[in-house]
Amino acid sequence: MMGNIMLHWIDRQPVRWISNQLPKVGRLLLLLCLLLFLSACGEAGPRLTEEIAPEELPTGIGRGFPVATLHGIDNDDTGLTPGAMPPNFYMVLDDGRYLSLANLHGHPVLINFWATWCGP
Repeated sequence: MMGNIMLHWIDRQPVRWISNQLPKVGRLLLLLCLLLFLSACGEAGPRLTEEIAPEELPTGIGRGFPVATLHGIDNDDTGLTPGAMPPNFYMVLDDGRYLSLANLHGHPVLINFWATWCGP
């Protein structure tokens, strides 16, 4: 019964019904286009969980990052040997001051590198 009344009303005033429905349909289409665009924004690069072969890692300062002996790879020209002075770098302390590794010369230093997604 209600459906027949609605169809009769639409038949009598089609332009008004269509103009009332367009904003709703337009918003829905805009939302669908936005979702489609955002789903296509992903980069098709290597996944973070993929392993990298040791020979693909950078082995020298200036070509990426310094890598010590890893799985039997020689240090070639990096100069990083056990007991040798590491390259100087700066770090920011909790209170905002900078500290250079060279300032700690003569003191025992433990450098613990770890990823941001797992604790030390």
